[in-house]
Amino acid sequence: MDLDDDDFEMPSRTSPHFRFRNTPKKKHEEDLVNHTGTEKRPLKRRKTGAHNANRLVIYSEIRKLGQNIGFKCSPHLLFDLLKTLDIDQRKCFDELGFGILLSMPNCRLPKDLTVWLVNHFSWKKQALTVRGRTVPIKLLMKKLLGIPDGPFPVPLPRSKRGKSKCIYPTEEDKEMKDEKGARGLSYKATYESLISTHDPVQFKRSFMLYVLCIYFAPSSGHFINLGYSPVMSNVDLIKDMNWRDHVANVLIEGIREYRDSKAVNVNIHGCVHVLLLIYIDMVKSPILEVPGGCPRVLYVTTDLLDLLDLSDLKSSSCDGPEYGKL
Repeated sequence: MDLDDDDFEMPSRTSPHFRFRNTPKKKHEEDLVNHTGTEKRPLKRRKTGAHNANRLVIYSEIRKLGQNIGFKCSPHLLFDLLKTLDIDQRKCFDELGFGILLSMPNCRLPKDLTVWLVNHFSWKKQALTVRGRTVPIKLLMKKLLGIPDGPFPVPLPRSKRGKSKCIYPTEEDKEMKDEKGARGLSYKATYESLISTHDPVQFKRSFMLYVLCIYFAPSSGHFINLGYSPVMSNVDLIKDMNWRDHVANVLIEGIREYRDSKAVNVNIHGCVHVLLLIYIDMVKSPILEVPGGCPRVLYVTTDLLDLLDLSDLKSSSCDGPEYGKL
């Protein structure tokens, strides 16, 4: 569409718009009163592009220098749970298809090294890029965790904000929601009820919700995710679901959300433990002797990760630590 000069009408000198444009700011403000004739309201300045640009710079600096980054993936909590189970409960765990994890050692994740690996993960490529290599994670999940990769995908309703939403809540879900403001029970409260449960179906359902909360698919806080309730409605199908891809997808989405976040405090969703399991096998050094065998989660301990965190640290600055010394 062409716009000629004739398409625009110049305001007359009696026009209030013309007068305001050529009137000093103070006189302009004095002429402004509301329709009731009462005292005028203070003028609000509209945010300009420069203001928005400055705000983005501030956010960028916060992220670079002051963003507090964490994660809720806690393999040590899973270890603490597994060692308290009795024979019947351990049998139930094995029937779910996760029995190999009963031999999992205690393992605490070093924060700096974990965050460094997250920052070297491309959610678009779905791969970890370090030491000149790009390693896709989905194909390695079975080798890393030994979890079921059945034919049925794990359905998880999600809202537009990426938060889990339970579409068909049970009476138990409603009770949990009312008690904890839609987030469900805390992992501590669930743990207490879990270890005292001996009904096989109830134990399997509660156990999976707990393990997803603390290890396989943790979110910003240690609260039971009610979005998984429909998945647990038939516990006999759990072993036939593709948990391998689901755990990978939750981590990939969690890292994408972390990259987009401008919050000062942010927790990375997903099982970040797998990034450490990949990286420790990439480091070839006589200092670090990692036993062979699969799944890898059975052979990587707290002591090994602490040694890796200490020995592989190349430098540390205000921008954060840099690894790759070994």
